[in-house]
Amino acid sequence: MPTNSSPTRQSSSSRPLVILAVATAVAFAATSCAASDPLPEQSASTADGFDWTSCQYGLECASVPVPLDWSDPDGEQITLAVIRHPASKPDEKIGTMFVEPGGPGDTGVGLVSNSGDDLDAMVRGRFDIIGWDLRGTYGSSPVHCFESDEEEAAFWGGAAVPSTDAEAEAFVIRERDLAEHCGEVMGPLLSHISTTDTVRDLDRMRELLGEDKITYMGLSYGTLIGQVYANMFPGHLRAMLLDGVVAPVTYVESAESRALAGTAAGEGVFDEFLRLCDEAGPGRCALAGHGESASDRVNGLFEQARQEPIPVPGSDPPTELAYSDLQTSAFAPLRDPTTWATYAEDLEAAVEGDPSALAAGATAWRSPKSWAEVAKSAARRSGSRRACVS
Repeated sequence: MPTNSSPTRQSSSSRPLVILAVATAVAFAATSCAASDPLPEQSASTADGFDWTSCQYGLECASVPVPLDWSDPDGEQITLAVIRHPASKPDEKIGTMFVEPGGPGDTGVGLVSNSGDDLDAMVRGRFDIIGWDLRGTYGSSPVHCFESDEEEAAFWGGAAVPSTDAEAEAFVIRERDLAEHCGEVMGPLLSHISTTDTVRDLDRMRELLGEDKITYMGLSYGTLIGQVYANMFPGHLRAMLLDGVVAPVTYVESAESRALAGTAAGEGVFDEFLRLCDEAGPGRCALAGHGESASDRVNGLFEQARQEPIPVPGSDPPTELAYSDLQTSAFAPLRDPTTWATYAEDLEAAVEGDPSALAAGATAWRSPKSWAEVAKSAARRSGSRRACVS
């Protein structure tokens, strides 16, 4: 790609990062905020409807029962893991702020456990901050589709981002098999994991607190929860802060529209990375200054990997960089421009025959555990269809 020209159709088609690989990697990111497992200590306040227990770092934890099926509120119950960071300025307290990090399926308990002080500072110590694990995840009646790690590893062995029609068809079959198997193992729980179920869980927690209105902060998929809450319970919302806003109608329309809406800008970001590389020159970008544009150089690498995996020299056991690895290795760098110089070095090394850094960066996306989290996230995303904003 010439330094000052727009990308052509041909160049972008040789590296379809966004529609396929980054859409999948977005789901992997649901595991990025691991909970730090707050340790229970002594009993804490029970002034509201929660049975709070003191946790490490001055936090408070509780398990909250909610109906499995909200159409049968007196029927079977499941439990939600909840954590609270008390307002550091209780004399100036305004109320409670619920926070949800997205995913779908990331851990709100982990967010508050790891970042509660930062969140408290952000709201000047004037809110109790509550996070929770959404139903079906982490500490909230989690979904387990396999009875052992070995069974899970066997099911997901060899899974990769499909790059041909045949691979895509095989992956669809695998996903259908997973849905059937998971339904057999988990029973009715899977039918009650949706955005609307989660929104009703949120309002039940508001009721237990005895607060007429709550403040809510949602990130990524958490913005959809906030929007649906505002639609279903507008009278109980004091204020919302939404970051990385999901377009609700597009999100629930179909899996394809959801993936496109969430990742459509990624190809443009990648093109900008390459344009800035050419602009920076060889002194600051390893891909520049080779008698061709950075875009052409990278497109050649993608085409090479598409034809056959690129071996990692000297690896023991022997490893290689597959086309899907090359795609998913772009996910983290595209989200963080401060890493672009290093990413350019890794790409240039691969062009020169050593893809070891890119292969290492893709390792996390190959594990059965990662694919299992994708499946859980996909289940919650498909459940969002019932979260119609009307």
